[in-house]
Amino acid sequence: MASQNQVAELHRVRNQLESSCRDSKERLKELVDELSNLKQKAKDCLRKHDREGAIRYLYRMRGVRKQADLVVLVINKQRSIISEIDAKLDRV
Repeated sequence: MASQNQVAELHRVRNQLESSCRDSKERLKELVDELSNLKQKAKDCLRKHDREGAIRYLYRMRGVRKQADLVVLVINKQRSIISEIDAKLDRV
């Protein structure tokens, strides 16, 4: 049987993870918006026959996509840890 201190600590960590997960989701939304803006700017450059400008935006999009991929990995890991903590708390 876990002590009350351990249970309280699990609740504290779980709450911190939930807060962090919400922040990560907000960051992901920001990155998706940024991707959309960059895509539109690249299209605008192509309409103006500015190939170099479009390529610059495409390279920036690649970097933003990599950031978004990492944020998704973080969110998934946070969710799995929250699930593990919930399972531990259910057993207590």
